[in-house]
Amino acid sequence: MNNKLRRKVTGSNNEVVEFTQKERYRDELTNQMLLMAKILGTTIDKYQLLDDSYRASGGFEDGQYLIPHPSEGVPKYKRRQRMGYYVNYVKPIVDALVNPIFKTDPVRSGTTDLYNRFIENVDGNDTTLTRFMKKAGIRAKLHGVEFIVMDMKELSEDEVITQDRIIEERIYPYLYLVSPSQISDFALDKFGKLILISYTVNNYVIDNDGNKKSVEETWTWTATKCKRKIGGIEESFINPIGEIPIVPLYGAINNVSDSILVQSDVFAIAKTGFALYQACSELRERNSAQAFSVLTYPIGDDDDYEESAEKLNVGTADMLMYRASNGNRPEFITPPPDSSDMLLNEIEFMVKEIYRMASLRMSTDKNTYNVSAIARKIENQQYYQSIAELAQGLEEVEKKLYKIFNLYMGDNSEGFSISYNREYAVASPEDTLNQATTSLALGMTSEYNKEMRKQVARAVFADIGVDTLNDILDSIEKDPKSGAAQEDTKATVVQPTRN
Repeated sequence: MNNKLRRKVTGSNNEVVEFTQKERYRDELTNQMLLMAKILGTTIDKYQLLDDSYRASGGFEDGQYLIPHPSEGVPKYKRRQRMGYYVNYVKPIVDALVNPIFKTDPVRSGTTDLYNRFIENVDGNDTTLTRFMKKAGIRAKLHGVEFIVMDMKELSEDEVITQDRIIEERIYPYLYLVSPSQISDFALDKFGKLILISYTVNNYVIDNDGNKKSVEETWTWTATKCKRKIGGIEESFINPIGEIPIVPLYGAINNVSDSILVQSDVFAIAKTGFALYQACSELRERNSAQAFSVLTYPIGDDDDYEESAEKLNVGTADMLMYRASNGNRPEFITPPPDSSDMLLNEIEFMVKEIYRMASLRMSTDKNTYNVSAIARKIENQQYYQSIAELAQGLEEVEKKLYKIFNLYMGDNSEGFSISYNREYAVASPEDTLNQATTSLALGMTSEYNKEMRKQVARAVFADIGVDTLNDILDSIEKDPKSGAAQEDTKATVVQPTRN
């Protein structure tokens, strides 16, 4: 079969595609549809779908994620793309699983002066560590895992580095994120420890003419070596810290022992959101095309009327005249709602499944007025557990980052501790104070009472600066009487008054 040119077809982006005899079994309509649709039911890149689902971008924004029907014409498909709308459930769900952790700033203690400077500027763009970790948490929850790279400017061996120069020129490590889609290779030993990782990032630079230029960089790390490949030129360096300076942050507990690229627990929600996008488009198209009724007007056999009257437009639709026997009356006809009801039921089912997979309750649930507080807590337990697992992962990552930072700086400091928020329910300071008063009156251990007072401080001073809060917590820790119960403290229970 030769490749003789048969025709040229212009696609949606004005691109011209030439078709040869190999495509002779496809008609013109099918070929044009193939040019316009970004996806025809085939597999989408997983991480692209997750990112587009969270941002409502890509094929959701321009309608190219809509799958055309086999008998759908090009003008109709383009119209449906313009009418399409995306209901974003991925972003509020991901945010709902991350934001409660950062309701209050994490409490860090045992840090060095230089690390405190690093906390205020982790990337050279004045991004605080807390804000950076929140971004990493969102991306880890979305992608399943996100990799935090800590690197540092290369220094020559004979270069003199003073303390003032370290601060003025920011000669200490910086952080950046690498997504799982950028990982090209990795290796784990039999204990599951990461012993090699390779990833590719795009870096924009300005050339000699003042124009921006995208440069692809591929980095490969082991505990002893670092390889960097830019534009076909590969360089090799000694890893100065003796371990891979990359820490994975998992969106949930990683129960896979042979891979670091775990499946995102949000992926099923994103796939359901994709199906929901199709169903909403089909429902809107069906309602838009068939929702308006048509007036039918019977004309008797003996009635005189002009043929042109059949083309009369009345109200929002056409009036249809027809010959009928006596007794018929004018009435509106409309398509049966069965198709719309079927689509609507499918949409409602998918929305409920999205909330179920996210361990969230729909705000539109009915008959929720007669539910006890204990039942609510049981329902929220799995939701809070998902948040707590990510909070624990963030704490473990920060401890590893502190260790890697000190390896870069040649510092043996220890004693670093980090605590992220563990109170995810909405509680007023008054409730916390009442609970603490009752708890302290039980005469528990001094360590218990000390931690309870810290909890009260976090609740009452939630809106003050983190430095001030840390000073208050340190004073509670150092005060020898902070763990002792007050003798005049009494636990009281107020009974409700009944009529």
